Amino acid sequence: MSTQKNLLLSARNNPFLAPIDSILTDQNLHQRLSSSPLKGLDMASISKQARYDLLAVMAQEFFVPSLTSADSTSRLYSLIRKGYIPRDPTEISARKRAITISRFAGAELRNLPWLPGFAAGMKFDGITGLGKTYEIRRAIDQFLPRIEHGRSEAADWTHFYQIPVLYVGMSHDGSIGGLLYQILVAIDVALDTDYSTQRRLTSLANEKLAVQVGILLSLHAVGVLIIDEIQATNFSDGARGTVARTFFLRMLNFGIPIVLIGNPMGMRFINHFSQDLRRFSSGGSIQMHPFEKDDKNYRNILAPAFWGYNIMPEPPGVADPDGSILFEYCGGIRDFAGRVIASAQRIALDTEERRITRDHLDLAFNGPDFDEGERTIIRAFCNKDALALQDFEDIPWEDYYKRWNKSEPRESSGDSSSSAAPSSDQKKKTSTKNTLPTTSASAEGAPPFVSPQQGATHAESTAKRMIAKRARENNKEQKAKKIIAGLEAADMRSEGVKRLLVKDLAEVIDNHNDRS
Repeated sequence: MSTQKNLLLSARNNPFLAPIDSILTDQNLHQRLSSSPLKGLDMASISKQARYDLLAVMAQEFFVPSLTSADSTSRLYSLIRKGYIPRDPTEISARKRAITISRFAGAELRNLPWLPGFAAGMKFDGITGLGKTYEIRRAIDQFLPRIEHGRSEAADWTHFYQIPVLYVGMSHDGSIGGLLYQILVAIDVALDTDYSTQRRLTSLANEKLAVQVGILLSLHAVGVLIIDEIQATNFSDGARGTVARTFFLRMLNFGIPIVLIGNPMGMRFINHFSQDLRRFSSGGSIQMHPFEKDDKNYRNILAPAFWGYNIMPEPPGVADPDGSILFEYCGGIRDFAGRVIASAQRIALDTEERRITRDHLDLAFNGPDFDEGERTIIRAFCNKDALALQDFEDIPWEDYYKRWNKSEPRESSGDSSSSAAPSSDQKKKTSTKNTLPTTSASAEGAPPFVSPQQGATHAESTAKRMIAKRARENNKEQKAKKIIAGLEAADMRSEGVKRLLVKDLAEVIDNHNDRS
């Protein structure tokens, strides 16, 4: 029998796969992932308050998958399927492995033997606002929190609860102990258990608790463990990062697929080790970036979808067939695109307008719905100005600097350091031809327009000056340390000043005491 037929037969008879087999398919994936609160509504007949309510739920419930979203979901489903095949409880070898894992109770993570084979891992990383979390949540919302199995002689159980997907957010304190507790809580929510309150577990040191958590994940047949919100501060110190990395690897060795989602800066604790990187990327490494203006995903899918989320009585009074106008207000970042569209419509509702215009977009962009820093980020990605991103510790501006200098320059909007909305001159020149002015002159109150060629030259020269300045300061500091190290303790350039001041202070105190 061929390998393909064996896999198909295994999936059909595997109790873990049978209940979710119809979900783990690419069939009608786009329709299954799509979600819109407007679906089926007669917008002409709903009340004004209902329109406000629809705007309020847009960020949480509106989702149109891009081509990359569908690919990511397909990879996730494949990860779950591949992970369950070798854990088929009807196979004696799989049951023996589960028993072996359960016998690790009481041991420390570092002392466990390595079992043969690893499950696959997967990474999603990208800056905030790109929709990483929502993409994954839409994919896993297709599953029930738990699957109840009845008696099975083949699997040798009378009753069994299976957790197909376990999603946890990284703990607020970023510690491995906090993460382990979050996993226990997530299991409790799925199964209505009380692991997170059992003293025999919560009183354990992290090394032993990590083993117990792994045993529970295996015991309850978790199809994939998804860990979200991994930030640079979570595993910044060596010890914490080492324990976390070891825990993740052990879970893969236990046969539990893992998906890590977070900021690219937070993933560096894995990316610096090639073997770990290979394990965690074996199921896919999805690196998300803000969309380019001419990206087909943005131009043909996302921009039309956001313009289509219209709760106003009339269609938008903005002709934006290629999404270039919306791009000026979002920089290709999904969250900002949805926010400016929703905020503009809310402002239009407040003023009894029947449709939104560029004026409403300007008011939304410059108003309290956007922070000054967010406007800076948007302008930076519009202008491909990496240096404007330096103040944000969770954005790898150096990577974007290299990325943009290698790419073909394109016209973009506004100065990234300005918080003003796109100027009125730019509105007039923005059309289906998608051309923008490139001169440094600007209308009164509007930001100057900077061509990518000008911006790239300025950015390169500024970067060189910064690097040279840092080198000079470092050389000066090292030279000063070397000089001080060769001085005698009494030298005024070393400790001499300090000793003299202390001596003088002591004499002042003695004189004061004598007069007293």
